[in-house]
Amino acid sequence: AFDRAVADLVAEAQAEGALRTDADPVVVARLLFGTINSLTEWYDPAGPVAPDTLADVILAFAL
Repeated sequence: AFDRAVADLVAEAQAEGALRTDADPVVVARLLFGTINSLTEWYDPAGPVAPDTLADVILAFAL
């Protein structure tokens, strides 16, 4: 249900011109979930990438 809601938001953003339209909204939603869910496996807040920098990179990637 939540996956569908995010895919619907992606489709809405695509229709408004806020996101590129050459990717399926369901695939985009799954990629976003995969990216965010895997952070706990590799990200170290004490490491070389600051949390704000990581957030900026993920946002740029997502858009």
